[in-house]
Amino acid sequence: GFNCVELLWASPTIGLELLRAAEQIGMPLVYQNLRRFGGMDLYESVCTSLSTAGTGGFGIKNDSLAGYSTTIQNIVTVFMILFGVNFNIYYLILCKKVVNALKNSELRVYLGILFGATLLVAINLQGMFGSFKADMQQSAFQVASVMTSTGFITADYDLWPEFSKNILVLVM
Repeated sequence: GFNCVELLWASPTIGLELLRAAEQIGMPLVYQNLRRFGGMDLYESVCTSLSTAGTGGFGIKNDSLAGYSTTIQNIVTVFMILFGVNFNIYYLILCKKVVNALKNSELRVYLGILFGATLLVAINLQGMFGSFKADMQQSAFQVASVMTSTGFITADYDLWPEFSKNILVLVM
């Protein structure tokens, strides 16, 4: 079986190499394939995938991701959140220490701020996007984008209420 302690004892750099491989190869490939189901072509999915993985937010269209389907926006939201997580958490999960990963205070604070800000912004938007579900989707995308410094956009949040804009500034 796979023993993380033995692996790290043999070579401390192997753990870092595994994390880099997951970050640079594994997650973007999974992400790219998931997005392909949402209707993005190969070039767009590769560019968006690598921008999200590096949290750089390079958009190949003038409207960033606003012109893509809600499915694609939701997939990008999930992966912005996943790439915002400290990769030591993934290492703990890889070492089958899921309980330790879930007890990690950094992860809990990160997710707490993310979900709290998302909920507050969505409530404040009050049907601006037609329904609470759409408000939650837009709120989650913008909060994740700002909080992870990815920089993608799906809406002009300068038109949002002041409270929502202030929340976005606070999570930067």
